[in-house]
Amino acid sequence: MTLSPRDHGAIESLNRASVAKTLLGLRRFTTASKWVGPQNRYMIDAKKKIAAETQAGGLVRPRQLSQYIAASCLLHCADGWSYLGKALSSILRGDPHRARHLAYYAELRASMSLLATAGVGVFDKYHFVIDAPNSVAALRAQSPTHQFAWDCLEHWCDQPPSGDLFASIVRPNGCALEDWLAPLGGGKVAAPQAKEWFLQWGMDLQSPAQDRDARNESSYRPDGIPDSWCLDAPTTLNFVRDIWRALEPSRPSRFELIDGHILRLALESIFKGRTGLSPSSDPVGFKVLASRVVNNQGFSPDAFKQWLEFLCRDHMPDNLSVFEFSKISAGVKETSHSAIISRAMLLLRIASGSTAELFQAAGFTSEAVAFWWERMGQSRGLWEGAKEAEDLLDLWADIELLLSDLDIFQKGHTPDAQTFFRIGSDLGQAIAGLSSCERVAVWSLTPS
Repeated sequence: MTLSPRDHGAIESLNRASVAKTLLGLRRFTTASKWVGPQNRYMIDAKKKIAAETQAGGLVRPRQLSQYIAASCLLHCADGWSYLGKALSSILRGDPHRARHLAYYAELRASMSLLATAGVGVFDKYHFVIDAPNSVAALRAQSPTHQFAWDCLEHWCDQPPSGDLFASIVRPNGCALEDWLAPLGGGKVAAPQAKEWFLQWGMDLQSPAQDRDARNESSYRPDGIPDSWCLDAPTTLNFVRDIWRALEPSRPSRFELIDGHILRLALESIFKGRTGLSPSSDPVGFKVLASRVVNNQGFSPDAFKQWLEFLCRDHMPDNLSVFEFSKISAGVKETSHSAIISRAMLLLRIASGSTAELFQAAGFTSEAVAFWWERMGQSRGLWEGAKEAEDLLDLWADIELLLSDLDIFQKGHTPDAQTFFRIGSDLGQAIAGLSSCERVAVWSLTPS
């Protein structure tokens, strides 16, 4: 832990309203298709300028740095999704080392995005908080990016606002988790579980020496001594399919399946905390609790039945594989690439929700940030020509077709014949499309 008591106090005093008000001031720049003003001092070489100014006695333009931090939440998140896509591309080509390296940076960017939405700017050895609208204060910590991001995340998720945020941005069927849990006490009853997930999904930033060494092996050591690390191709295809199935959006919720599973796991945790029993040990008691939660939603009889069956594991009884992989240490080499990818994806889901809610609070519309998502979609090859904001969810249709191609491929070849050579030969278009996680950034971060 490198945070001083003063830094603790600064983090405990963070106010998302200050970030939203700072973000509001950027709307005059977005009309000119820019995130910050043309004279923003930190637009180029931010880290070097911040270091030089801090060493000389203080920032020259603190207001401009606050604007930089506010804008960075969306951009860090989008970059994180891009890193995640590159990690998927790597494993689809049989390269777990590069996947592990890239997924780690996806996780780091997710944490930096999430912290920026809270008002924390991470700049190598000099870090700042938005302490009031259009204002920043320096933190004393001078630890490097990776260590500071973990230390800050660890302390921030221990504060009540982090649990409140989690309960407001997780939205099964478009309804906030705090409203789902209203019959049981609201979002606060999920706060302990939220903290556990924050720390679990960001664990690679902090990980002990064994896990860190495993990650560094991918980043700095040559592959092949003593032996090359080779993946099983059919297992890899199944994992990539699971990742994308978990990311399927809906009109009510940009992360419908993930959020539904979060609700179920949260309910099970609450039930065990109250009774000391797992739902499988007392299925009748758990069904009574789940019925109270579902009944409060005012669903039709059919919808009530479907949700109750899901929550009681009569339908889709297994957890999404990403939740299971996210628990596994990066020190377990055979699954470390899948574990880090899963953690990064889940933390990016939270960062996306936090960013989207912040932009909504600041009054941004899809038109206000069209310069960003239009440029992202065209430059990353997601579409050509013009596209309407209301059609962004249709980007899922491309993935649906590619997953169908993947299913056909696997049904047409025995596991032994599902080699990475044949995947590259027969599924070249699918590899490109299933590596395009930028589309998740577009449909999840664009204000509705």
